[in-house]
Amino acid sequence: MVAFFLPHISIRKLAVISLTICFLVEFSQLIQQVDWLNAIRNNRLGALILGRGFLWSDLLAYTLGVVLGVAIEKYLQRARLFQTKIEAE
Repeated sequence: MVAFFLPHISIRKLAVISLTICFLVEFSQLIQQVDWLNAIRNNRLGALILGRGFLWSDLLAYTLGVVLGVAIEKYLQRARLFQTKIEAE
């Protein structure tokens, strides 16, 4: 979604923003004393967006997902550049 709303942002900034959002959402799951936040989490859509319980493994999964996404994007950029060079010759 970040790339959709900020299409001209660099891949590095996109990765940092995306990972920050993921980490903030995950760490917000440690907060269980706020009634309005728990009310959102009790809603199906709210639970899908904010989650229900904190897991360290989720932080690892988010990090690996962002790293994989960056690697795929870099690969596709290089493939397009290589294809453009071949077509120019």
